[in-house]
Amino acid sequence: GAERQVLDGDYAEAVALAEQRQNSFWSVDENALRWPLIRAAASLLAGCARLTELLETRSWSAGEMIMAYAQGTEEDGEPWCVLDTLHRHMERLYAGLGSTPRLDQIVGKARQAYTAVMHRLAEHFGDALVRSQFQVSEVTQQINIFREQVAPRVQRGKVAYFWTDALRFEMARELLAGLAEAAQTTLIPALAAIPTLTSVGMAALLPGAERGLGLVEVGGRLASEVNGRPLRVRRERVEYLAQRGGYTVEVFTLADVLKPDHTVRERVGRAQLVVVTSQEIDSIAEQRVPYLARSVMDDQLLYIKRALRNLAGLGVDTFVITSDHGFLFGDELASDMLIDPPGGETVKLTQRVWVGRGGTTPPACLRVKASEVGIGGDLEFVFPKGLAGFRIRGGADPYCHGGLSPQELVVPVVVAQMTPAEAPLAPVAFSLTMERPRVTSRVFTVAASYTVTGLFDVASRRVRCVARHGSEIVARAVAAAYGYDDRTGEVALEKDRANYITLMMTKEVTRGHLTVYLVDPETEAELASLKHVEVEIAI
Repeated sequence: GAERQVLDGDYAEAVALAEQRQNSFWSVDENALRWPLIRAAASLLAGCARLTELLETRSWSAGEMIMAYAQGTEEDGEPWCVLDTLHRHMERLYAGLGSTPRLDQIVGKARQAYTAVMHRLAEHFGDALVRSQFQVSEVTQQINIFREQVAPRVQRGKVAYFWTDALRFEMARELLAGLAEAAQTTLIPALAAIPTLTSVGMAALLPGAERGLGLVEVGGRLASEVNGRPLRVRRERVEYLAQRGGYTVEVFTLADVLKPDHTVRERVGRAQLVVVTSQEIDSIAEQRVPYLARSVMDDQLLYIKRALRNLAGLGVDTFVITSDHGFLFGDELASDMLIDPPGGETVKLTQRVWVGRGGTTPPACLRVKASEVGIGGDLEFVFPKGLAGFRIRGGADPYCHGGLSPQELVVPVVVAQMTPAEAPLAPVAFSLTMERPRVTSRVFTVAASYTVTGLFDVASRRVRCVARHGSEIVARAVAAAYGYDDRTGEVALEKDRANYITLMMTKEVTRGHLTVYLVDPETEAELASLKHVEVEIAI
C-alpha cells in the first residue's frame, strides 16, 4: 500500500493513492487521518529530493535563493517554502494519531530528509549572504516596509498594520489561500533585520527604521535603537509610533479586534492607522510544548482572518500584514549539531545567535560586526552555520529563531484589500448529524449536508467545521469524504449530497460536552450546530 511505497521511495504513487483514499474513505477510527499524513510525508520527501538536487546544480546567489524560496524557480514551479508547510502539516497530523511502527518509520524518514535538506539550504544561504556582503538587491528590506508599504497608503485611506510575531513566510502564504473574499492581495518576501530576534524585528517595522536601526546594551540587556531612541518592549515601540506617525494611530492586540467592543469600534473609527500586535505564536512556542504550539499556529491564521473581516466591517480599506522574524521548528538537535558558545563579553545568547564582544569564533560558525549587516552599534554577532545551535541553559529547543536560515530571515509582506462578503441569493438549510452523539477517541466523524429551499440554485458551498468546549475550539476538520482543502481546513459541500467530515481533537478534553459547528469561512456566521455531544475518552 501507500506506506510501503513511501518507504520504497515511490513518492508520486504514494501521494496519488493517499489522495484517492482520503477522498473516498471515511471512518470513525484513526484510519481517516492516516491518508492525509501519508500524503503530506510523501509530498515532503519528494520535495526534499528535488531541492537536494537543485541546490547542487549551480551556485545560487542569496537573492535567487530568497525568490526561489518565496515564489519558485523556472526549473521547479513550487516555492521551496512549501516544504515548511508540508512539514508543519505532517507534524500536526502525526501528533493527533496513535503510533504504529510503519507510520513512525515514514515520519522518521520524512523528518530526516527535511532536516538534511534545510541544513544544506541554510549553509548555502549563509555563504551566499557573506559573498554578497549581506546586500540583496532583489528583495526589499524589513526596515523599508513602513516607508514603502504603509506610509503611502495611509495618505489614501484607513490602513491596518499587523505586527505578527513569528508569522513565517509559508504561513502568510497559507493565510492568503484562505482569503477568498479579499478583492486584491499581494505577498512579497522581505529580508528581516539581523539577528532575527523579536526586539530587533519589531523595531525594524517602525517608521524611521530605514534611517538607522541600532543595537545597544541597556542595563545589561539588548535593546534596539530607532533614530537614537532605545526600544526594548512593546509599550516603548507603541509610544514611539504614536509620537512619530504624524497621523492618528490606535494600537490593539489581536484579541481586542476579534470581538471588538464599543470602545474598540470608536477607536478604530477615528484612527488613520490601526496597528494590531500579536505575540501568541512566539510566546506559546517558546514554552516548549510542541503539539500545543502547532495547534496555536493553525488557530492564529483563522484569528487573523477573522480580525481582517471585523476591521474591514469597521471601515479599514487596506491591510499590511508582516512579521518580526520566522522560525525553525524541526527535530531536537542531535548532540553533534550543538556548539559551545564563543564566550567573551556576552550580551545575549540564544540557540541560534550570540551577541556580544570578543570571545572566540567556534568552527562552523560565522562572525559579523553589526555594521557589516547594516546595524548601528559596536556589537558583534556569531551564528552557527546551517541548522546547528549553541549549547544553552535548558537544552536545545526544536522551536528557535535568531539565525540566518531562510525560514528565520525571509519575512512576509502581505497587502490585502477586503470587500465585504455578500449574502447568498438562495435560502440554504444546513444540517449536522452524528450516528451517536458521543466522542470516545481523539478522532470522530460528523455528517454535513445542505439543501436549497429557494428558486436560485447553489451547486456547492465551502464550510469550516469545528467543535467547541465552552468558548474554546478543541477540534477541527482534518479530512472529509470529498472536497477537503488541507491548506485552509475548509470543506466543500455539494447540494443534497452528504459529506462525512473527520475532526481531530487539538486540545485535551476527556470529559464533558462539545458543540460541533458548521461555519461560513468568509463571514464566520454559524450555519448549523450539533449540541450536547458527550465526550468520554479513556486516558
